[in-house]
Amino acid sequence: EEHEFEVLKQILPHMLLYLEHHRNSLLCRFLGAYALTIGNTTLRFVVMANCLPRKADQIYDLKGTTEDRYVDPSSGGVLKDLNFSAYTMQFGPELCTDIVQALCDDADFLESVGTMDYSLLVGVTAKGAAPTDEWHLSTVRRGWLVSEKGQKVEVDFQLGVIDFLQRWTPKKVAAHWMKKATIGCFQEIDTEPPAVYCQRFSKFFFKKILAIDGASARLHR
Repeated sequence: EEHEFEVLKQILPHMLLYLEHHRNSLLCRFLGAYALTIGNTTLRFVVMANCLPRKADQIYDLKGTTEDRYVDPSSGGVLKDLNFSAYTMQFGPELCTDIVQALCDDADFLESVGTMDYSLLVGVTAKGAAPTDEWHLSTVRRGWLVSEKGQKVEVDFQLGVIDFLQRWTPKKVAAHWMKKATIGCFQEIDTEPPAVYCQRFSKFFFKKILAIDGASARLHR
């Protein structure tokens, strides 16, 4: 969309500086942005790095909200928060802290540039070849998918923050107040201002990404 194309141009200098100092960032990388005009029609598109370099057995799009966040698994589509409600991701203590710290730093950055409505794309794949030690060269992290019943399966997680080019526009403000008085009474709505969205996003993954002993990450904020 034109809005997202313009937002990318506005935040790109800030994003470049941020990534230079946060090599562990999970923000999906942009490789190019183009506008093609034919007659009176302009087509805008971006080229992005692949957050899922390996074929995933399940893919989840997680925001930390409950509004319209369930997908029928039999559809074969990307699953959402309510599909993931019975699970946590667990890692070794150091890796757990690194991942949660990166997510919280990314959310703080996105709040600082005024965007919201982003999500963490999570690909879950049966344990394969040992992942690289170079974080910035791979989105793959070895860990355990743990159910609330205690079932633990060693898997490879592929992680990337996506869809972070949406600003808090008047249209979003109107949607927020319409939802808040209706479905917002019993669900976590996705349309929240950047500061609220950031806080909720970080809090959600602080609960969903744990150390292998079940402990929460210890962050340096």
